[in-house]
Amino acid sequence: MKMRISHEPITDTDQVEKFYANESGDEVRYICTTELNMPDVPCDIFYRRKPDNSDDRGYFGLYWDKDTRALTKMNADMVEGMQFAMIESEEVFHYSSALSDEKEVDGKIIGGGRQHISGWGFQIFILDDGKFKLLDK
Repeated sequence: MKMRISHEPITDTDQVEKFYANESGDEVRYICTTELNMPDVPCDIFYRRKPDNSDDRGYFGLYWDKDTRALTKMNADMVEGMQFAMIESEEVFHYSSALSDEKEVDGKIIGGGRQHISGWGFQIFILDDGKFKLLDK
């Protein structure tokens, strides 16, 4: 069963998927929007199948560089294994994308992005091969 997740991307993810799929010939999927290297700098994370015989895990990110004011691409392999606290409401999962991003849904709260998980009523997921998986307790 596919998870339904509420996202707040910074790019037109459909266009990005099409552009990079045409460029590489591989399917490209939007995964989430989260901070990686810098707190409160959200990055749209995409995934394509891992290349054979490569240490590359297949993730890349796009973010707005505040210095150059340009959309910038980065390797985002570090996202695999990171913890995503998610709250569920009406079969839709919600997550905090950045340190200052806080969500309240049905009396449950999540905040802190990848930097610091805070709140209550959430479950912890990790990314593995481009899919969110519930972390065993």
